[in-house]
Amino acid sequence: MFEMCLEKYSTKDIVLYLNKKNVKSPRTKSGVWNEQTIRNILRSKKYIGEHVVEQKLDKHLSKEECRDLDLTVIVKQVFPKIIKEELFNEVMKITENWNSNKITNKNLKHNYLVRDIIYCSYCGNKMKIKQNKKMNNWKVYYCDYSTKKWRDFDNRIPKCGIGNSKFIQLEKLELLIWDEVLKTFKNSYQIKEQFKQSVLPKRIDERNIPREKIKEYQKYIKTKTFEVNKIKKLKLERKTDIDLNILTRKEYNNTLSKYDKKIYELETLIQNKNSDLTNTKSGIEWYDWLKDFNKHYLEISNYKTFTERKNFITKYINRVEIKWNKKNNTHKIIIHFNIPIVKDDRISNEKSMFKIMKGKSKKVITSSSHLFTPNRTNNFLKPNIVSIPTQP
Repeated sequence: MFEMCLEKYSTKDIVLYLNKKNVKSPRTKSGVWNEQTIRNILRSKKYIGEHVVEQKLDKHLSKEECRDLDLTVIVKQVFPKIIKEELFNEVMKITENWNSNKITNKNLKHNYLVRDIIYCSYCGNKMKIKQNKKMNNWKVYYCDYSTKKWRDFDNRIPKCGIGNSKFIQLEKLELLIWDEVLKTFKNSYQIKEQFKQSVLPKRIDERNIPREKIKEYQKYIKTKTFEVNKIKKLKLERKTDIDLNILTRKEYNNTLSKYDKKIYELETLIQNKNSDLTNTKSGIEWYDWLKDFNKHYLEISNYKTFTERKNFITKYINRVEIKWNKKNNTHKIIIHFNIPIVKDDRISNEKSMFKIMKGKSKKVITSSSHLFTPNRTNNFLKPNIVSIPTQP
């Protein structure tokens, strides 16, 4: 293997050679070789007798926790030398060049909504992007199974390629997925309930402040009303005093004048506080959380930047599978959601309360063959422009 690498054989060539010779891989259950296994072996110092491992001293803790507590030790293990150091060092130079020469287009990786989560439904292979510059940079997702010859020796993987899969137009597919995820989000009772629970506590706190004020005003009015009634009772008692000649007419009139003045002051305070009470009560309006949810949805549907859309998509879906129907030349798109919100429901019980019933985690869309045709214009920033029938 090391000598083949030194002779400029690629990892694919080495995989094909070992599989044809029926040499079993020591690192896979199936015994079938793959390119990553070859790369790992070519870079491992075990084959020149060196191996360094980090061991934790407390088996009940994770390795990260042991590192934080300084409970790890570095152990150098000795193996028999299988490969000469000179050969290993030459191969290491070649593997280092693999990393430096590897085509890594970071912009490509981060400019497509589902590039990291789209798979061929037939063989499970992650789909790749192909671009045709002659057709206005027409881009498609396609299954590159045919480029991975080592899979021909792995009986666990269905044989894919021509006749089993077909490319699908990238921009139209991503618009379709965006549209369908938005539609599922908007119609989900679970999503609406989550939104309600996130905003209601704050609104309740905001409404509790005036409620406390109302209680305070009502208590004040009750106290002052009690004082007014008490003074009115005293006025009646003073009438008895004058009948019994306890008070003179002049004293009686002076006393009543003081009582009336005090009653006027208290009733003025009560009137003012009643006005405050009325204004505070009118300020407490019923909170329509569903109206706010619709505003929230509208904001999301109007996302313009790729980052906003990408974050939304990855929050709610984790996998997209593409299945081609050879008979009618159409695609079936299967969207896997992180939570079961597809066609979830809300039912009422005997106490006039509602219970949310979980939906499904998968949404299946049957598309027409228009997803094969080139897209002459870039419609990425136009949401909801694709309408495809959804499988019931």
